[in-house]
Amino acid sequence: MPAAYPDSFSDYLKLIGRYPLLTPSQEIELSRQAQRYIELRDTEGKPSTPEERRDFRVGKRAFDKMITSNLRLVVNIAKRFVSRSGQTLDVMDLIQEGAVGLHRAVELFDSSRGYKFSTYSYWWIRQAICRGIDQNDRMIRIPIHVLEKLHKLMKLREAYQRENPGKELTLQEAAKRMNVKAEDLALAMERNGRMNSLDSVAMTKDGDGSALVELIASEQPEDQESYASDVEQREAIDLAMAHISEEHAEILNRYYGLDGGPEETLQAIAKTKGVSRERIRQKRDTALRRIGRHLGPALR
Repeated sequence: MPAAYPDSFSDYLKLIGRYPLLTPSQEIELSRQAQRYIELRDTEGKPSTPEERRDFRVGKRAFDKMITSNLRLVVNIAKRFVSRSGQTLDVMDLIQEGAVGLHRAVELFDSSRGYKFSTYSYWWIRQAICRGIDQNDRMIRIPIHVLEKLHKLMKLREAYQRENPGKELTLQEAAKRMNVKAEDLALAMERNGRMNSLDSVAMTKDGDGSALVELIASEQPEDQESYASDVEQREAIDLAMAHISEEHAEILNRYYGLDGGPEETLQAIAKTKGVSRERIRQKRDTALRRIGRHLGPALR
């Protein structure tokens, strides 16, 4: 079941809904102006010439506009992590963490490389939210470098199990592949109170297909071109989700496990809502059709 959102969440959605999304050409121009602002901001002393002062003011407005016009993307990513954050962080806390990542993405974005800003910022937003959860959702704080080691171990174990069904990667072999000491890796695992949940088996669905979820990549691959393609697909889905109702979004989130929870069957969703399985299937298909109309050519 999705977590209840605080009253401030709906007010926040109304607020950010006032800011229009940017076109690719606007992103390029605003990014150029924002980079000039950052250059002037980070130099010693204040802008001295009239031209520099004008560039500073224009660039600051451009920087802020890139932030406000992409807050809906932050919201849609944050909503996926509500069920993962336990009782420590609510959706507004996760949005705040994601906004930090968005701010960093604006600072580092280089429009000359040809990527859309939303594609580039997706990873920064997601990383900031994950780090916020990892640092706040534990009784004992775990340093960032240890968390990164655990995430690398998780990905390594998942890859090993795909290549060797029915077998488990030993601690010694994992440590060897990661070029770390086995005892250090064991200690990091012991201190991570949520490591066991990473090995849990996801619920199987009822055979109605998984076309949407297959478009979503959960981690950053080493191949940057593949990464850009996967992330662009996923952020397009996130933006499209903003165009459907809360009920339809809930059904898709629960059916595909998009909010970080297990995938649920149509029957299970129908039971909690007091309607028939067929009714939930119809609503799911309606939601997919509506999302499809908002997806870009890359997903068609």
